[in-house]
Amino acid sequence: MKRVAIIVLNWNQPELTYECVNSLLDIDYNDFIVIVVDNGSNIDKYRKLRKLIEENEIVKIVRSENNLLYAGGNNFGYQFARQFDPDYVLFLNNDTIVDRQFLRKLVDFMDKHNKVGVVGPKIYYSEKPDTIWHAGGYVNFLTGKIAHYGIREKDDSRWNVAREVDYVSGCALFIRRKVFDRIGGFDESYGIYTEDVDLCFRVKKMGYKIVYVSDSIIWHKVSISSGGNVSFFKIWNKFRSNIKLFLRHCPYYMLPITITMYLVTSAVALLILKLGFKPER
Repeated sequence: MKRVAIIVLNWNQPELTYECVNSLLDIDYNDFIVIVVDNGSNIDKYRKLRKLIEENEIVKIVRSENNLLYAGGNNFGYQFARQFDPDYVLFLNNDTIVDRQFLRKLVDFMDKHNKVGVVGPKIYYSEKPDTIWHAGGYVNFLTGKIAHYGIREKDDSRWNVAREVDYVSGCALFIRRKVFDRIGGFDESYGIYTEDVDLCFRVKKMGYKIVYVSDSIIWHKVSISSGGNVSFFKIWNKFRSNIKLFLRHCPYYMLPITITMYLVTSAVALLILKLGFKPER
């Protein structure tokens, strides 16, 4: 059986992280370890986390004094996880609840497909358990759009087949340990958005495929882990990260079109926010 290191970031949300870890302890896969990374929480929240989650052979807690954000926190957790010599690594949001079979399905798929470097599960909205939040993702360089397949759609047969995609969400990103080592982890210069997409593009450039695994299932409390409100700060950071992604990965001959289209759509998004409409996630 292949060993899996599951890395879960916590930032001032001990109760949410506790629920996530509890669901992991009920899965039908045996060889795994959970690394809870306290990502610079205030001391009271950190103490609450320690009180709620008891360390043992399966669950470990490691603390960063500062908030290293998504990429830095996960890289930090991975460095700690290396001592347990995992074959695979799963980066999992703390605002998720997992199906009992989800990890076994991911491991089985990777074991059978050695040309696949990264996989991700089907992700439902937690408050709408039959509605898709993520079924893999795509990047359209012609329009400058980065989006999830299936988002806000009722689940049906379209989403019940494994398929190759451009990226899987960092909400639940499952990668071969040797691949993660070769690419050097997440790029911490992205800030708080698009690190997952960038990682998948770098993995594809190594010759591996990125695949959505439809029979592995989790539920996501969307945007709770990062704070649920839409703001100019979040839009700006997403804009900056997406531009960086396009500059790095877009074919050079398409770059002027991609940047232009993305600037237009971003301006529309800012206008909508200024007028008081809340974008649907």
